[in-house]
Amino acid sequence: MGDPNLSTRPCRWFGVSCNVEGSITKIHLPRASLGGNLTGFEFSAFDSLVSLNLSQCNLSGPIPPQIGLLSKLTHLNLSRNILSGRLPPTLSNLTRLSLLYLGNNMINGKLDPRLFSNLTELQFLELQNNNFTGKIPLEISLLTNLIELAINNNRLNGSIPYEIGNLKHLDAISLYGNHLTGPVPVSIGNLTRLTILYLQQNNLSGPIPQDIVKCTKLVEIFLYDNDLSGSVPPGLANFSFLKKLHLSENSLSGPLPQVCRESPLVVFTAAFNSFTGPMPRSLRNCMTLVRVRLESNFLSGYLDRDFSVYPNLNYLDLSNNKLRGVLSPYWGSCLKLTLLKVAGNEIGGTIPNELGKLSVLEVLDLSSNHITGSISQHLGNFSSLFWLNLAENRLSGSIPPELGHLSRLEDLDLSSNELGGPIPEQLWKCSKLRNLVLAMNNLNGSISPQVGNLALQGSLNLSHNRLTGNIPPQIAKLAVEHLDLSHNVLSGKIPPSFALMTGLTSVDFSYNELEELAYTMSLTEKCDVYSFGVLVLEVTIGKHPAELGISLNSLQSEQSVELEDLLDARLPPPADQITMNEVKAIVKQARSCIDVDPNRRPTMREVSQALLEN
Repeated sequence: MGDPNLSTRPCRWFGVSCNVEGSITKIHLPRASLGGNLTGFEFSAFDSLVSLNLSQCNLSGPIPPQIGLLSKLTHLNLSRNILSGRLPPTLSNLTRLSLLYLGNNMINGKLDPRLFSNLTELQFLELQNNNFTGKIPLEISLLTNLIELAINNNRLNGSIPYEIGNLKHLDAISLYGNHLTGPVPVSIGNLTRLTILYLQQNNLSGPIPQDIVKCTKLVEIFLYDNDLSGSVPPGLANFSFLKKLHLSENSLSGPLPQVCRESPLVVFTAAFNSFTGPMPRSLRNCMTLVRVRLESNFLSGYLDRDFSVYPNLNYLDLSNNKLRGVLSPYWGSCLKLTLLKVAGNEIGGTIPNELGKLSVLEVLDLSSNHITGSISQHLGNFSSLFWLNLAENRLSGSIPPELGHLSRLEDLDLSSNELGGPIPEQLWKCSKLRNLVLAMNNLNGSISPQVGNLALQGSLNLSHNRLTGNIPPQIAKLAVEHLDLSHNVLSGKIPPSFALMTGLTSVDFSYNELEELAYTMSLTEKCDVYSFGVLVLEVTIGKHPAELGISLNSLQSEQSVELEDLLDARLPPPADQITMNEVKAIVKQARSCIDVDPNRRPTMREVSQALLEN
């Protein structure tokens, strides 16, 4: 853009405004995708310019020092570009600025104190999402007309200046996502017009100042992910406009404030702290709640008494506290609930059928409690559920076939209960399952060949049950990392197709009846350790030794076959000598396990101890 006097009728151009004398006063071209940089902009030709908005124009490069020539400028918006370099000191010449938006760029360097000393007319300052470093200058206290201050998501360090309390017109402070340390200044209590306080994701320490209760107009308080300690000022309960209170991931202690007594609270998070005492009584009648996270504290109370039905609630996590009581059937009326976690408490009773009404529920975690009774068939109504964890309870009866209707289910953990009967065939139809853990129950029957239809990628753990029959060869279709079928009554041979499961990082077939007999047709008293030895050699070689023309008897002697000849040729050899020595130690133990004389074989305890020592 050149001299406006050289072009005809520029005042009619799109995005351009002029005064009565015909001088350009405004250039507003947001989202114009201009590209290029500002070095060709003839700032000296626009001495009447009052407002310049080139946000989201794909501009790059530095802000030229000539920008300081726009002495009448009151509004400057260059946000959401790719501008880089440092702020030119000449910006401080724009003493009439009331709005300066430079956020969402790649500007770096320290904040020049002169920027704050001269621009005393500023009301709106946004420098967020850049690469600014250093401290917040004390001169920020001179911006006494400031209404909005946003310097979040930079790399600022040091403390929040006490002098920030001089900015008594402030409506919003956003300093989150930096490396700020020290306390939240007590002077924040002077900011009685404040509605937004975003200080999260820093390294702030010390208590939440008591004087914050003077900021009675606060609507949103975000203090999470710091190192704040002490108790929460109880005066927060008197705020009339508070909608969002985030206190999670600090070192706060004492009781929770009686929030929502006066205000329409929507979001309340205080997770991962050390809060104690009962649940606030005010929560029971807080019908405006949408999201609540209070997990990982030491809170007490009764689940069915302290909480009610919340028509807008979509997220509730109370895990890892000291809550008692039972699951209320009335929670089936929280129809917007997508996540319900109450794991790691002392909850008893049964799972109410009414929970099956939660048609949009995606995550249900009731694990590590004292829940009894059977698993309700109505849980099969959770058409949106992808995570179900009922582990470590006292559930009995059989696994309801209706769980096979959970077509979106990805993680299912029913371990450490008292479940019996066979694994229902319908469960193998949950084709999106990634993790299936049914360990430590009393399940019987066989493992269905349909197990190969699952999309498991993480774990399949059916250990510590009473499963019988052969291991189906279809199990080799799974891409799991962890496979545990131990402590059952499985018999027969480990399928040769098992060698195709190259993604395994851990596997356990121990304590079954997979006998040595499958390989040697000779029944001995140490079949289990023999099977372990054969399995280790199969994993090392990549297939059964017999498939390579190597007899098991010849592998008993360490001198008969070199280790390098045993390693799976499809895999790279061990990278260093330490790893090679570890592999040698494992193969040595495997060879001892297949000794033709059972009396010379070690016990599994001796094998385990030898591997630990190496």
